[in-house]
Amino acid sequence: MAYLVYDITNQSTFENLDFWLETVKKATDDNIVIYLVGNKADLIDSSNRNRRVTKEQAIYYSKLRHFQGFGECSALKNINIKETFTSFYKILYKKNKVLKIIAVVTL
Repeated sequence: MAYLVYDITNQSTFENLDFWLETVKKATDDNIVIYLVGNKADLIDSSNRNRRVTKEQAIYYSKLRHFQGFGECSALKNINIKETFTSFYKILYKKNKVLKIIAVVTL
C-alpha cells in the first residue's frame, strides 16, 4: 500500500508525483495499492484562490495511473483525515491481500 501525497497549493508537488510513483513501483510489486492524497486543504478558502491543483486534475491523474482512489485532507487542521484514510482501508479490506505498507510524501 502506498499513499502519494501532494500539496494542493503547490503545483510542483503534483508535477513530481510521477517521480514518486516510479520510486514506489521500483520498491514494490505489481499488486501495490496506491491512493492519491491532496494535503493542505485547510489553506483553501471558498474562492479557491490558493488552490494550484484542482480536484478534477487529481482525479484524472489518479484514474490515468489506475490508482485505487483519491482524497483531500488537512493534516494540520484534521480536516477529512478520517474519511480519506477510512476510504483507503476499505479498499484494502475488499482486496483481502497482505500488502507491504509504504508511505510516500512529496511535500
